[in-house]
Amino acid sequence: MKQPIKASWKPSIDLERFNFLVVQLEQKLLAFLHRECPLEELYHFEALQEIYHLVDEDPWQAFLYARIKNAHAMTPRHGINVMLTARVWIRLFHKFGSKVDDFSFSALVHDAGHWYSGNLVYVMNRYTFEQADQLPGHCLELQWGEGILTDEMKGWIRDHHENQDGSGYPNRCVNPSLPAQILRIADCFEGLTTKRHFRPAHSYAKALALMIRWTPYKFNPGLMKSFREFLGTYPPGTTLILKSNEIAIVLPPAPGEKDFNQLIITNKQGDFREGLVEPLVIEDIKSETVPYFQPRLEEKWKPIRPDLMGLRRNYLEEDLVLTEAFHRDDSSDN
Repeated sequence: MKQPIKASWKPSIDLERFNFLVVQLEQKLLAFLHRECPLEELYHFEALQEIYHLVDEDPWQAFLYARIKNAHAMTPRHGINVMLTARVWIRLFHKFGSKVDDFSFSALVHDAGHWYSGNLVYVMNRYTFEQADQLPGHCLELQWGEGILTDEMKGWIRDHHENQDGSGYPNRCVNPSLPAQILRIADCFEGLTTKRHFRPAHSYAKALALMIRWTPYKFNPGLMKSFREFLGTYPPGTTLILKSNEIAIVLPPAPGEKDFNQLIITNKQGDFREGLVEPLVIEDIKSETVPYFQPRLEEKWKPIRPDLMGLRRNYLEEDLVLTEAFHRDDSSDN
């Protein structure tokens, strides 16, 4: 028998500000990658500093926001999602102290090396042998700008593809530093859950299962145990079919709690429910599923999945004015 929940995590009321900041950060990061913005300006960018604050204020909301993907891995969105995932994880499970911002920034720009030659940025298929030989170069210290990235930060970026057993690149080092391994795990998870031109995206649960299988040689076992505890068997935002034939979405733990909950969105007959929250019981789950419809969730629950957020298309007030004027003109012609 299910125990009543003590408390439930609730999504933020308004994600418009967070979305606006991420769009600004994407533009600034892309400017840096195109060498139109110095690294120091990106490091001190006000939107990035505010995103750090919002992540720390509501970590799980930021993690769910990282479900917004881009089909090309070498984009600003990939760096942002790796940063969000890594920062949420270390905020909830690890102590980085004063280094948390430096680590977050390293996660944000960890793949910037791809852009220095540009040879791999626009590859849309699997790499050729020649292109694969160029991959290790993106981890190496390049034109970083002295005084912004410390030697420690450069080391985290350099080693973010090193494996636990020394089979990684670029230096085949054994037992890389824990921050580099945390970055490695967050980067791998984001990559697996992002659609590529040569394969579909893995679900969060499938990606986690694959990474657990790879742990003995790719990842530090202790860190993967922490990552598994962080995400659970079915990470927040996963849609499930229960053995009762109800459909549910996994919710993060409530503040101060460790257990995940589930939001029941249909009953056994497939009719929509009104936001019933219950404890998540693994034994009651039949399988995960891809929603074949857009659930008519109550407004307060829409932000639990970015594809249900209903974010505005317009981010600037002047854009909104122009759009409204366009619609007025358009309607007057009919």
